[in-house]
Amino acid sequence: MTDPVTIQRVLYVSRESWPMSVRELERIAETSQASNVLADMSGALIYARGLFVQILEGPVAVVHATLARIATDPRHRDLHIMLSQRDQPRQFDRWSMACFRSEEPVQVAGKATGQVAIDVLALMLKLYRERDIAEGAPVFAPT
Repeated sequence: MTDPVTIQRVLYVSRESWPMSVRELERIAETSQASNVLADMSGALIYARGLFVQILEGPVAVVHATLARIATDPRHRDLHIMLSQRDQPRQFDRWSMACFRSEEPVQVAGKATGQVAIDVLALMLKLYRERDIAEGAPVFAPT
């Protein structure tokens, strides 16, 4: 009998280090989708006016390694963990990495960290339930 894998869910926010072109965003999404399938990761990413908001779900060591890589990626700055949970069922299991681009700013300033995490998680879950985005679908669908 194999041991069950402990799942880690992390929601983080970071800022872009320079203005991203649509092609750069597409490359990030394509690379994330391909590597996440191999690593048994799932999640969602919203890009809104220079802000990355991402939920990662997967085996604890894989999520930690991914966060460490993102923290040193020159495209990101000011990375903040907003939510970290273990032993929760996956909420984004259909998506290796769904990507959304929003022209509306994601409001994070002036709110308590816990409230931001709840608001963003609720938005991502709403998108997840409303949209049946298949793997291989166009990346960075508008919200």
